[in-house]
Amino acid sequence: MDSASEDEKLDALIIGWGKGGKTLAGTLARAGQRVAIIEQSSQMYGGHLHQYRLRPHQSADP
Repeated sequence: MDSASEDEKLDALIIGWGKGGKTLAGTLARAGQRVAIIEQSSQMYGGHLHQYRLRPHQSADP
């Protein structure tokens, strides 16, 4: 297996196009980092979790 050339290397791989993924990717790119984003949705709309204060026994699913 060939290793990636210097031109193909990334500094960060972001998983998810939600609010956090876009924000992080933009911040890193503005700082000069090479960034790629992987998103499951073909529509590239992403998403985010609305419930930030879940207790250990709670689920994020409705």
